[in-house]
Amino acid sequence: MASKSFPPELVNRVRKLKLHKVLTELCTYCSQDRTYEPKKNLDSKVFVVEVDGKRFNNLLITGERWFDLETKKGGGGAIDLLMYLRGISFVQAVKLLSSLEIDE
Repeated sequence: MASKSFPPELVNRVRKLKLHKVLTELCTYCSQDRTYEPKKNLDSKVFVVEVDGKRFNNLLITGERWFDLETKKGGGGAIDLLMYLRGISFVQAVKLLSSLEIDE
């Protein structure tokens, strides 16, 4: 049986999608916490999101990195974020992200 894989260019492209754009496209609810004042990186933003009925109240986004302030879990890139938020596999995340019309 032949192994199927994604082209590295596709994986790299979807991994580098802007995280805040992924959130607005794929979450039922997404709102930036405007009261959050970054301590280390001025580009950091906190979002409250809901996806598939599950709410994430303190999702910190800094560039390509993300961190859930409540569960103390984080990672990097859109694939990782989607796997975490939706509880899906790498393959499912890449397929879903590659179907989106998001400008990089």
